[in-house]
Amino acid sequence: MLIKILRFQKYYKNKGKFFLNSIVYILFSISIYLYNLSLKGCFLSFRQCAYYDKLPEYFHLGFLLILSCLVFGLAISIQFISRLSITNYLIFFISYLIIFYFNQGTDFAHHGTYNSITFILFFPLFSILFYLIYITLYLLFNLYIKKFLICLLFFLYAIFTFISFTNCGHFFEGIGGEKLINDKEINDCYIHKPRSCGFNLLSGLFDISYFRKKGCDGFNDNKKTFMKYLHRKLKKFNHFAYPRTESWNPQTSYKFLAGLIEKNIFPVNKNNLETSEVFVSFKDNKGKIEINLKKNESLINEKRKLAEKFPVKFENIYLIYLDALSRNNFIRRLKKSTKIIEKIIYFNRKREKEFEQYNAFQFFKYHNFNGHTQGNIYPLFYGNQPQSKRGISIVKFLNEKGFITASAHNSCNRDIFDWYAIGKNIQFSNYDHENVAMFCDTNYEDKRNKWSIRKGKSSILRRCFYGRDSFDYNFDYILQFLEAYKNERKYFRITFGDGHEATTEVIKYIDSSLSNFILKLLKDYFTDKTAIIILSDHGAQMPGPYDILFYEEKITEKYLGLLLLILPNNNNYNSSNIIYNQQQMITTYDIHDTLLDMINVNKYDYKNLDSNRGQSLFLKINGKERNCQKYKGEITKEYCFCHRYN
Repeated sequence: MLIKILRFQKYYKNKGKFFLNSIVYILFSISIYLYNLSLKGCFLSFRQCAYYDKLPEYFHLGFLLILSCLVFGLAISIQFISRLSITNYLIFFISYLIIFYFNQGTDFAHHGTYNSITFILFFPLFSILFYLIYITLYLLFNLYIKKFLICLLFFLYAIFTFISFTNCGHFFEGIGGEKLINDKEINDCYIHKPRSCGFNLLSGLFDISYFRKKGCDGFNDNKKTFMKYLHRKLKKFNHFAYPRTESWNPQTSYKFLAGLIEKNIFPVNKNNLETSEVFVSFKDNKGKIEINLKKNESLINEKRKLAEKFPVKFENIYLIYLDALSRNNFIRRLKKSTKIIEKIIYFNRKREKEFEQYNAFQFFKYHNFNGHTQGNIYPLFYGNQPQSKRGISIVKFLNEKGFITASAHNSCNRDIFDWYAIGKNIQFSNYDHENVAMFCDTNYEDKRNKWSIRKGKSSILRRCFYGRDSFDYNFDYILQFLEAYKNERKYFRITFGDGHEATTEVIKYIDSSLSNFILKLLKDYFTDKTAIIILSDHGAQMPGPYDILFYEEKITEKYLGLLLLILPNNNNYNSSNIIYNQQQMITTYDIHDTLLDMINVNKYDYKNLDSNRGQSLFLKINGKERNCQKYKGEITKEYCFCHRYN
C-alpha cells in the first residue's frame, strides 16, 4: 500500500501536473493566510505588552507562524519532488517578498520583522525535513537490504539529539571552572536549570555573516547613501566633519537626534578641522572614517583642581557595556575574551606572571528586572526607576569629583536607551568627549527604518561600516581618549549593540577586538586605582529561532545577564566580600552603589536615590534579604529566576 502511495508522485509527474499544481497552490494560499494571522499585534498599553501580560496570545501567534512555515515547507517539498514549473517558485517568493516589505517593524504592535526572520529560517528546515521523510520512506520500502542500517542510524541520531538538547550541565559553569552555587545557608536565591538547551549544539547555525570570508574588508559604504538626507549643495564636496555632540541638550528621540546630526554635517574647513573629532572622506564614491580626538588643556586644569579637592578610591573607572548578552553567551561566543578573564580570575593561582597584578570576579546571580534596556540600565546610571522619582546621573558625580569623562556608543543614541520612554524624569549629564554622531550616518542606520535586519542596531548581519567593523571605531576613539588623558582622573563608558539582534551570533565578531582592547587596558592604562566593569543589561531578547527551539533556555538567560569586575590585586579593598557576593542576587542598583563607593559619594545624602535597593559590592551582601520580593513591582513573579527555597 505504501509503495503505491510513493508511486503516486511518479504517476502524476506525467499525468497529473494540474492536480499537483492545485494542491501546491492551496497549500501556498493556506500558508499566506496563516502568516497574515500571525502578524496580529499587541494593541494594549506599552507596559502591558512589554511585560507579556498576554503571554498565551503570543504563543498562539507563534504557533500560527510555525504552522505557516510548515505548510509552506510542504508545498516547496512537493514542488521539489515533482519538479513542477519554476513559475511556482517565483510566484511564492515574490508574494512573500511583498509581504515582508510591507510588514516591517519590531515593536509589539508591528512585529513583521520578527516573523519574517523566523519564517526565512524555518521554512527551509521544514522543506528539507519533508524531503528527508520522502527519501527515507522510499529507501525503507524499496531497498530492503539497507532498511535495518537506516533505522539504526535514525535511532542513534534521535538519541544523540535528545541527549544534546536535554544536557544543560554547562548552564551553571562559569569562567575558569568556577560554578554557580545554590546554597540556602548563604542566600535566598535558588536558580533552576532549564530543561532543554541548544545554544551550544547549534552555535554557528544561524550565523548569516559566515560566508563573508573577508569580514568587512572591501565593504565600502558609498557617498550616495551618505547624502540620502543631506542638503544637495553638499554633493560637490568629498570630505565631511561629523558634529561634536557633547554640549548638546539631551534629545528626546532617535529620529530627532539623527535629523539634528544630519543638519550639522559640514564639509571640512579650517574651523571644524580644529574642533571636530570624526571625519569621513570619499574617493571614487568609497568612504573612509578618520578619528582625531582633541585634547582639552583647559579641561585638564579644571578637573585637576577638583581632583585635588575630592579624594576617591579609584582614579580610573572603565565601563564596557555589551547590550543583550547573558553570562552564558559571553562564555559561549567570546572565547578569546573569556580566556583573558580566566587568566586573571581571582582563584587562578597558576596565572602567568604578567597577570599577577590583576583580579577578576564573576557574578553568577546578576539578575535583570525585565527584558528591556530601560528598566535595567536606568537604575545603574540614575539610581532608581524613572517612574518612581527624578534620578541623578552618575556622570554628574564623576564630573564633580574631577573625572574627565568619555562615551562611545555604536548606535544613533546619546544614551543606552531612548529618552522618549522616560520623559521628564531624566537628568542627563554631558560627557567631556562623546562619539555618537558617526553612527547616525545613513550608511550605518537609516532613521526611517531603525529596526532593519540588514543594517544598524538590530541587524542580523555583521556590522560593517566603511570597510571596518563598527565597534573598532569606538575602540580607536577610546584609546585616543586614554592616551590624551593618560595621567588624569578619568572615566569612560563604551557600549556595543552587536548583541541586539535575533540570531545571537553577531556578537562573536567583536571577540578579537574586545580581547585586544582589554589586554591594552591592562598593560598600558591600568594602575593600582583602576577598575574595569564589563556588563550587559540582559540576555538575548529579540525574537528569533531559539524562541521556538529552546524557549526555556533563552528566557532564563534573558534575565541572567553578564557582570564581570576587574580590579588591582592589592589590599585597597576587601576581596573576600566580593568573592562572597559572586553567589548573591545582584542587580544594577548594586552596580550603581559600587560606582558611588568608588568615588566616595554617600547616597544617603541625596533624596533622589533609592537608598534601600542596592549595596556596594565591596560590602558583604546579606543573601537572606535578596529575592524578587525585595524588588516588587520591578521583577514580575513569572520572570523571577531567583526562586525561594522550598
